[in-house]
Amino acid sequence: GISEVRITNSTFNQSVSHYYFQPVIRIFDGVLPIQANATAFYVEGNRFNLTNRGAVDFHDSYGISSLWFNKNTVIGVTNAYYGLYLHSNNPIVAGQDYFSFNNNTLRNLTQSGLVLYQGSSYTINNNIFDNCAPYDIKWTGESAGLDPTESLTINNCYFNDLANHVDTTGNPEQTYTANNLVVAASPQLGTNHEPLWNNTVISLVIDKGVESISDPDGTPSDIGAIRAGDHKYEKYTMPGSSGNKWMSFPVLNGITNAYCMNGNFFNPILDDEWLQLIQYKPHNSPRKIIYWYGNDWTNYYDTVNSLQGYKIQMLAGAPSGLEIKTTGYLQAPHTVIPLNQGENWLGYFQETSSKPLDALAPILNNISTIQTQNWTMTKVQGFGWIHNSSWVINYGDLVVVTADQECSFSWNNAQPVDPKSVPKAKEFVYTEKLDYTPFYLTIPESKTAELPSEIGLYVNGICKGAAVVEEDLTHICAYLDAGEEITPENSNLVFYYSNKAIPNNKGIYKMAPGQLSKVKAATTYYTMKITDLDKVTPVPIEAILHQNYPNPFNPSTTIAYDLPEDGAVQISVYNIKGQLVQKLLDKPQGIGSHSVIWNGKDAAGSACASGVYYCKLTSKGKSITKKMLLMK
Repeated sequence: GISEVRITNSTFNQSVSHYYFQPVIRIFDGVLPIQANATAFYVEGNRFNLTNRGAVDFHDSYGISSLWFNKNTVIGVTNAYYGLYLHSNNPIVAGQDYFSFNNNTLRNLTQSGLVLYQGSSYTINNNIFDNCAPYDIKWTGESAGLDPTESLTINNCYFNDLANHVDTTGNPEQTYTANNLVVAASPQLGTNHEPLWNNTVISLVIDKGVESISDPDGTPSDIGAIRAGDHKYEKYTMPGSSGNKWMSFPVLNGITNAYCMNGNFFNPILDDEWLQLIQYKPHNSPRKIIYWYGNDWTNYYDTVNSLQGYKIQMLAGAPSGLEIKTTGYLQAPHTVIPLNQGENWLGYFQETSSKPLDALAPILNNISTIQTQNWTMTKVQGFGWIHNSSWVINYGDLVVVTADQECSFSWNNAQPVDPKSVPKAKEFVYTEKLDYTPFYLTIPESKTAELPSEIGLYVNGICKGAAVVEEDLTHICAYLDAGEEITPENSNLVFYYSNKAIPNNKGIYKMAPGQLSKVKAATTYYTMKITDLDKVTPVPIEAILHQNYPNPFNPSTTIAYDLPEDGAVQISVYNIKGQLVQKLLDKPQGIGSHSVIWNGKDAAGSACASGVYYCKLTSKGKSITKKMLLMK
C-alpha cells in the first residue's frame, strides 16, 4: 500500500463539483482493500477558496490511517460548506499520531469549520474560526445510532464569540476542555488573511498560540495559518510581595501607537493593592514616578522605551509570578545613547552579558560611578575603579551611570561573557529597599584566620544588608533608613562560617575607631578594611542577660544582654509583687550585644520607690530574669 500522501502548498479555486456535496479533496479509504500498513495523509499549507462545497472530507473506515491537516487557509467565498469533515469508524483511535489539526484559518463557512463524525479523543491547537455557522466546531455525530466523538480539547484557538463556537449538545458523556481561548469580534487579519501589525493595530492572534509550540523565530506560535514576520517576544517578570527590581525592557512594540504608553504597557501591574511605585529618569529630565494618586496613576501617558531603565517597587499584597508580556522588536544593538551631566538611568539591551568596564569602555573617562541593583563601581581619583572582577551587566538590567559631562556612546559588547548574577546571602534576614548605600569591605586572605562565607552589616542592632564573600573585596548593599549612618559606635559586622564549629556558625566583628571611612562623592559610600580576623568574637549559644550596672543604683542603671540570633526581644521591669512597672523594649533586634537604660521610673513617668525590682528578657520563647536594687 501507499505509506504517505502529501498535498501541500497548493491553491484550490474550484467552485462547482459533479455532486453538490463533494468537497475539493475527498479521502475515502473505505473503498480500498484493507491495507496492512496505514497511510499518512498530509494536507498542509494550502489555500482553499470555496464556493458551494467543502474543503476536505477524510473518511477513515478502518481507523488505521492518519490525517495531518495543518496551516491551511480555508475561505468561504459563496455558500461554502466546511473546512474539514472527519469520519472515523474506529472508536479507539486518538491522539496526535492519528489526527492533527493545528494552525488553520477557517472563515465564512456555512456548515461549520470542523466537523468530527465519530471517533475518540481529539486535541486541536492554534486555529482561527471566524464567522463559521452553525458551529465553529461540530462534534456530536451526524446520524442516529452513531456514537459521537468522545472527547475534544481546544487549546489557544480564536472564536468570534462563545455562543455557537462548539456543538456540545450530544452525548452527555462527552468530555470538552477549552484552554486559553481568544474571543473577540475580529481576528484582525489583512486582505491575505495574515495577522495585522501596523501603527494602528497589532493582531490579537500574534504570539497567542500554545507557548510550547514555537514559530521559527523562537516566539510562541501565532494563531492561524499565516504567521507574522520575524520578531521577538519577551516576558518581564515583576518582583513579588514587597519586592524591588531594577530592570529595563529591551523588547518593545514601537510600531503600534500607544502600545508602549505607560498606562498600557504596565497595565498588568497597575493595581493600587499591588504596586507601590515605578521610578524612571528620562534623558535630561528629573526622576519621574508612576503611583496611585487620587483616582488615577501619575505619568500615565509617558512612553516606555528601551534606552532607559526603571525601578519597580511592589506592595505586600502583590502576588508572585506577575509578568508583563510583550511582542515587539529588540532595540538595535548599536543605538547611540545620549548622557546628560549627572545621573543617567540606562537600559542594557544587548543580548549577551558584558563586564562593566568593557560595556562602557567608550566613555570611562567621562563617568564616575556605575551602579546596578546589586553592586556599585566607584572611580577614585589616582586609584582607579573600586570593583569586584566577578561583576557583570546582564540583558534587561538597569545601569545607573553618573557622567561628569554630557556625552554619548553605544554599548560595547566586543568581549561578551556568560550571564552572572550576584549570589544572595542566605544566612541573614534584612529588608531590601529601592535604593541602597554601597559598603565596600576589603578582607585580605589570612594565613591564621578563616575567611567567612557571608557577612552581615548591623546598624543600631538591625541587619541592613549582607553579602556572599567571593573575593578580597566584598560589596554590601546597605539599606539604611533616612538620615541613618554607619559608625563604629552603632554598627558591627556578623561573619557566617559555613565550616566552622562555633555557635550558629557566626561571629561578631566590632569596628574600631578610624577603621571606617565615609566618602561623599557622586554616590555616597563607605569603605572599611579588616586585617585582624582573629578578633572575631563567637556569639553565645543562647541569650545572656547580664547583671545591671550599677547595682544598687540611683536613679538609673544600664541593662546589657547578648543575643545568639536575630529575633523579637522584650525587656520589662517588674516589682516584687510581680506587677509590670515598665516595658523598656519590644522590637526586633539583631545578633550580638545590646543594652538598654532604665531610668528608675514606671510607665506613667513617676519615680519608683526604693526596693527590689526584676528585669525580664524574653526572646524566642525563652525568658531570663535578673534581680535589681533601687536604693535612694
